[in-house]
Amino acid sequence: MFDETLRWVLIDWKTVESSVRRLQVRIVKAVKT
Repeated sequence: MFDETLRWVLIDWKTVESSVRRLQVRIVKAVKT
């Protein structure tokens, strides 16, 4: 049970992480132009 929850949290975290990275790239591009 706990392992399942942990796995979903990790998957969620990876999704959040990639979204944040994409947002950072967009901000950097906005700052550069």
